Amino acid sequence: AATPWVVMVNGGLYVENLTLKPHVHLMGRTGSGGLGACPIIRTTGGATTHTAPLTNAADVVLLYNLRFENTSNIPTAAMLYKTGAGTLVGVMGTFTQSGIAAAIGSAIQSDGGVAAFSECNINTNTGNAADRFAFSGVGGIVQLTRCSLEGPSGLSLGAVTATNIQDTEIDSTTGSTLTSDAPILNISYSTLTTSAGTVLDIHPGAGALVGTVTVSVRWSRIGGAITFDKTGITG
Repeated sequence: AATPWVVMVNGGLYVENLTLKPHVHLMGRTGSGGLGACPIIRTTGGATTHTAPLTNAADVVLLYNLRFENTSNIPTAAMLYKTGAGTLVGVMGTFTQSGIAAAIGSAIQSDGGVAAFSECNINTNTGNAADRFAFSGVGGIVQLTRCSLEGPSGLSLGAVTATNIQDTEIDSTTGSTLTSDAPILNISYSTLTTSAGTVLDIHPGAGALVGTVTVSVRWSRIGGAITFDKTGITG
């Protein structure tokens, strides 16, 4: 949309696959019960999921007080899949991948631009395999503030420009809580825990990585093993 729009969403269940458009912001009505009873936007159960193709750097979408979910075992894509150089902001929302399948996608995947979530619950069904994550950051910038992430594995970070995690809880049940190849990873006032796997796994693939890898952890609880494999890092 050339002109920004704000769409107020009444409480209820909406079964449809959304393609989020630039500058069309969705806000769940606070009168519908707050975060616990916010409007639910569920995928239709096919191979298509919710998408956010925000091509240009100036493109912005805000999602407030909404629950996005997938309950089907069919899709391999992320429940909410963001692409492009734009910015996707989630506030006081829930993003759930409830399906179970060998190659099922994360609850959220961001391939570029900025993905910023605050006071959100982001989770993938813990019945999935250990290599299934709640959130996958493939590129761009990832910002998590006062969020809760849970899944077989928690947060996967590829060649993202920078990641800032503040006052956030991330838990994994069978896999890694946080794996990262990000050049900049800042963790503060957060809790990372696991029931079985590695908590903080830096450069886990040990492949070629051009540039530097910097990790800063302050005033946080890391409830398990930390590994940092420098193999292949040329910076």
